[in-house]
Amino acid sequence: AAEPAQGGPRRAAQRAPGGVGGAERAELCRLRSEVEELRRANEVLKAASAIFAADLRTTSKVVYNSPGRQDRSA
Repeated sequence: AAEPAQGGPRRAAQRAPGGVGGAERAELCRLRSEVEELRRANEVLKAASAIFAADLRTTSKVVYNSPGRQDRSA
């Protein structure tokens, strides 16, 4: 049996829905690496945010006063 002129069954599998060709595979690999890097950066930022928030709680003297309430410490 002769193969189709478009490259045979192997090429058809690369073009099939759900089939991933070389360029798509490289792009997926790059995107997965980028997602992992962003997740690590997000964890670092969360930790830094928690540290700064804790520091603000221990050093801040700013108190919110609703309108009409006088700040007694001022």
